[in-house]
Amino acid sequence: MKTAYSCVVDAQPKLEWQAFLWMHSLVENAGCAARHLKVHYVPGVTDYFLNAARDFGVTLVPVRPFAEGHGFSNKIEQCFSAAFEGYEKVVLCDCDLFFLSPPRLPKNATFAGKNVDLPNPPIDLLRVIFDQAGITAPAEIRVDCALSANETTLRGNCNGGFYALDPRLLSRLGDAWQKHALWLLARREILGDYWAHVDQAAMALALSELRVDCTLLTAQSNFPVHLPAERLKTLDATRIDVLHYHSSVLPSGQIKTTGIAAIDAAIGRANQSIAAIVDRNFHNALFWNNRYASFPELGSGVGSRGEVLSQKRQLLRHAVTLFEAKTVMDIGCGDLEVAKGFRFCGYVGWDLSAAAVEIARQKRPDWRFEQGDLWRRETKPQADLVLCLDVLIHQKKKEDYLALVADLSRATRERLIVSGYEREPELSSNIIAFHEPLSDTLKRLGAFTQAWEIGGYRDVSLLVADKTPAGAALHHNDIAPEVFSAVIPLVERRDILCEVVDWSRQSLGFFTKTASRALEYPWVVEKLQALPERANILDIGAGVSPVPIVMSRRGLRVTSLDNHPLVRCVGKRSEWNEWGFLDYRQIGVQLNSAHTDVLEFAPLSRFAAIYSISVIEHMPRKLWERTLELTAQWLEPGGLLLLTIDLISGTSELWNKSEGQVVDPDGVHGDLADVEEKLRGLGYVIEECFVKRAIPSSRIDVAFVSAIST
Repeated sequence: MKTAYSCVVDAQPKLEWQAFLWMHSLVENAGCAARHLKVHYVPGVTDYFLNAARDFGVTLVPVRPFAEGHGFSNKIEQCFSAAFEGYEKVVLCDCDLFFLSPPRLPKNATFAGKNVDLPNPPIDLLRVIFDQAGITAPAEIRVDCALSANETTLRGNCNGGFYALDPRLLSRLGDAWQKHALWLLARREILGDYWAHVDQAAMALALSELRVDCTLLTAQSNFPVHLPAERLKTLDATRIDVLHYHSSVLPSGQIKTTGIAAIDAAIGRANQSIAAIVDRNFHNALFWNNRYASFPELGSGVGSRGEVLSQKRQLLRHAVTLFEAKTVMDIGCGDLEVAKGFRFCGYVGWDLSAAAVEIARQKRPDWRFEQGDLWRRETKPQADLVLCLDVLIHQKKKEDYLALVADLSRATRERLIVSGYEREPELSSNIIAFHEPLSDTLKRLGAFTQAWEIGGYRDVSLLVADKTPAGAALHHNDIAPEVFSAVIPLVERRDILCEVVDWSRQSLGFFTKTASRALEYPWVVEKLQALPERANILDIGAGVSPVPIVMSRRGLRVTSLDNHPLVRCVGKRSEWNEWGFLDYRQIGVQLNSAHTDVLEFAPLSRFAAIYSISVIEHMPRKLWERTLELTAQWLEPGGLLLLTIDLISGTSELWNKSEGQVVDPDGVHGDLADVEEKLRGLGYVIEECFVKRAIPSSRIDVAFVSAIST
């Protein structure tokens, strides 16, 4: 029997996703050829859905919305479609049907439908409707999921999700169905709270008026799974051909179980099929538009809420500080939970999901948002900073993944911050895919001076890729990209390092090529960031360093102390390295810079923290011991002392040179144990002491010491 299956898709993300699953289930589970599926659609349905349906091979039929704006009645328009010529049977479906096997259709029935599950509208209201319409009411029968003999309806009051009929009836039935729907809509007070059932009640009126016998189908052809278990237990679940799931769905797009073994076995088969459909045919726009519209509280999932969301924001915060006043383009902005708190002035958010964009607009009405596929536009937009978080991992096809990375690169003027996989993820899902390490993809493009991972979450790595100059192309003392890449794996807080490097290059013109500083600077900053705003801190032997700049910008009151005879001038920045005295106010940083010897320094108040980065080992032993004694006097009780100390490689002995000159005679200068002993003698409690060895491009090892004053 040549049968056409038809549905009407309204302009709603949920219905587009349902129809996507509907057509796949009919072809893959019910053995129906795609050309026999007739998808009718109203204006406003997205091109994403229409293109997906067209590519799948179904017949697309535009229809006008039903009069009076009653969306449930749009299905009536199928009766006037020219798509059913040559068919022996037509099945009119709701989109929220999932086919497990070919439904058993009565061959000679002019019209067949499943009785309603519940007495909706109530039997007394139905009788009033038939009476006022002047149509004789048909026989009274029990509803399908009745718990008592009193739960009844009129024959022909069928669930509207599945009607099977002779196509020769379509035109007459459509005229009558439409007439009675309009009549009911004009008398809304009759249905009252049951207004949503207009199309269903109108069908019952039409069947009775035309004297069309309604052959009742069993639940197997239209099995509800959204009802309470006590209702579902009244149905025969021995063989279920079609599930009618309504809104009983999970954020993954799969169907919720019921707790009834026989029904859940069918749902299990459906969910396996849905997983396979998504795995083979994942459609980003349809999936995410439905997710954001149906489950707005979840966002894009566990990766956009809770602890993972906090991790993303923290990582980004350190990498975007220089871009607040520049242009920013966020590809796949979603519901804006990640970016909403940043102070971007030139932000544009893009997303395929119209539902996500609408949510985002409500959160930041001062920002600009665009919906759609920006890469299809004639003029490809660009921005100084491009963000793209958790988009690449959902590109199921490698060619799509590679094309998107290339597009992101072309859109980036200065920096791309992008997340993806560096290795095969341990967490599995049918909506993600690993193709190759993202860093390899970026490197192969050849568009970035350096690209590096600054952190990660849930198997996902967050990478920063810069197009701005680095190494010798920027400054003779800037760290070479290859050295930077080699030292990165040793850095624990790469996100903080990113912030430090940014401010160093922005304010000083370079990030020192002394490789060990890539380890020392972020360690110190991380330790200091727990201090309250406006806390007083002291940098002993500051030289030309980004740390005072970063801490000052974070709201701490910084004093830098250095007695180097070489005074750095802004006009000779091209000559700078990390040695020398710098008055940081020359470069717009509001902090106190003291050009004096540590022994002559007289602070006006105590400090919450004192730090010294690779300084004391360049002092004679008597001086470094006296310096530690002074820190104990200058710190508040409970104050923090942070030291990084250069060591002779492979030993615990302090580096014994300063600018190439030997500091102390052999055996005098001391070792790390001497420093620890001195600190304990001064009443310090050592919280942390460890050594980093085998630092790339470095002839020294570095000790890290954190101590609390008592």
